[in-house]
Amino acid sequence: MYEFLLTKQPEKPIYGNGCLIITAHEHAQYMSDHSQIEHDEMKADGSLFDLLKRVKKWANFNLAAESIGTLMTDHFNAVTLVGHLLLDDGISSRVNRNNIFRGGWKTLGVGMVLGGNVKYYDLIYANNYQCV
Repeated sequence: MYEFLLTKQPEKPIYGNGCLIITAHEHAQYMSDHSQIEHDEMKADGSLFDLLKRVKKWANFNLAAESIGTLMTDHFNAVTLVGHLLLDDGISSRVNRNNIFRGGWKTLGVGMVLGGNVKYYDLIYANNYQCV
């Protein structure tokens, strides 16, 4: 089932990025505050603040993608988070898994926030992204 991973050349390491970490944490906090899993944020004036606007406040980039979701409190550690993303349960298109394994990612930001009994997470991947 995962033979394709054995035939690919290894990718270069992905590095953490402070600006993307802040952005991911802020969005995880937004989802927790509103008890919802969304890629967009609703601003006070009713306009939407989407992923591209959230990451462009820090820098320009060539490509960005985002994986979001929740984990129950008893499944909150690195192993179960990665397993959850790789299995991508409940999403038939496997969009999170496809984003993670797309080649060329250079940098990553991760944010997680507790909201009641649920932990919200946001992962943002970017290519050629530099904080300003």
